[in-house]
Amino acid sequence: MDYKDLKSLLSSLGFILFYVFATAGIVKLFWDTKDDYRFEGRVKFLLLFQILFFLIYIIGIYHIIGPRNTSTYYMGYLVTQIGYIVIGLIANLFLKRK
Repeated sequence: MDYKDLKSLLSSLGFILFYVFATAGIVKLFWDTKDDYRFEGRVKFLLLFQILFFLIYIIGIYHIIGPRNTSTYYMGYLVTQIGYIVIGLIANLFLKRK
């Protein structure tokens, strides 16, 4: 394995952990509970829902709108995800679990 490949793998894993941390913040913000099992389940559900929605949105917009006008919709989705990450990180840093 080359150094460049290892660096890419580690940065990808870091971003995934960053996203999971933000998702835990969103769960704390809206559905906080004392039960660790429910908390973990809600985080996993929200992550799987995000992946499924991403795939449906990206493929669906391409087929509905066409290849020429998709950049606006993709940029809107990107801005939404950045907002999701920022709100989730702030919530996870400042909110305590019950």
